[in-house]
Amino acid sequence: MKILIVGSMSHLASGAERHSFKIACKEIGKALAEAEHTIIVGSNLENTAERHVVNGANTVTGPHRVVQITPYEAELFPRDNFKNIIFEFFPPSKDSWVIGRVDQILAADGVIVIGGGRKTLQAGLTAPILERPILPIPLFGGAAKELWDQIVSDYKKLGGLAANAQNLQGQWQSSFADLSVKSMEDLVKRNPHRSDSRTPQIILSLLVLGLLAAWVSLFIWSPEPKNLTFFVMLGISALLGTGLRTSLQSINNVAHRISWIQILSETTAGLLLAFGLFLVYVVGGFTATGKWEFVKLADNNDFLRVAITMSILGFAAGFLIERASERLSKWFGEILAP
Repeated sequence: MKILIVGSMSHLASGAERHSFKIACKEIGKALAEAEHTIIVGSNLENTAERHVVNGANTVTGPHRVVQITPYEAELFPRDNFKNIIFEFFPPSKDSWVIGRVDQILAADGVIVIGGGRKTLQAGLTAPILERPILPIPLFGGAAKELWDQIVSDYKKLGGLAANAQNLQGQWQSSFADLSVKSMEDLVKRNPHRSDSRTPQIILSLLVLGLLAAWVSLFIWSPEPKNLTFFVMLGISALLGTGLRTSLQSINNVAHRISWIQILSETTAGLLLAFGLFLVYVVGGFTATGKWEFVKLADNNDFLRVAITMSILGFAAGFLIERASERLSKWFGEILAP
């Protein structure tokens, strides 16, 4: 899961409180890294929770992924100081912390709020509007305590989660770090702010069933012209590969939501990769034999052979977009090499 960290200790007066805040953030970062979650942060300032959460994650043998989404003028985390962290840096759509917060929240599956002031409170109030669950840790006061007081009644509907989170009060204890991460995972799975619309999944399932029926029909009846038919089967297989890819993402990550823009992009990439793999297949066969006989369709057995080959290429291209892209880049690089 991708967890956004928001908060600061600017409201804490005593050195002891600040020291406890730093320890808590480091232990939460360590627990997030051990659970193999991606950490999303904004600021690298000393008084922010983000700085110390990343420090904690760095104590766990990595690599661990940290995404920093921040305006251009903000200080970036120095890569060389964190041997167990792989950083990814992204500016928000505009050079503004207000826009940056929205981009951070949209990139995350859930938000952990620790301490903080007015800006942290604003981020905590924005997250539920964007259908992202928040876990305020109230024991350090500030915005997190105010947010907890507002949402505790909603979380009581989730049963044991509220009881667990209620324990995050009093003096910080190391066991609270794992409790915080587990509570955040539970919140993401049973997100009370998420709209319960299953329409995209139903539409995707119907489309996949239709594509499967079309492929089987073409395979059984092999309509004329056959050369055109196996190209259609190549395209259908690429679409089916994209459908499997999207379905597995939903199964492996309960927080994953179907994005038609993403599906459209992956479908386009899958179709183009399938066409590219077909070209490599054709050129490879011609190079080996000096003839085009391997694509001739003298009888139905030849059609079935080519159709299955084309379908495997298309399905692999749609399902394994990254690997297909790497392989195609390597092959084309060899072809174009001087």
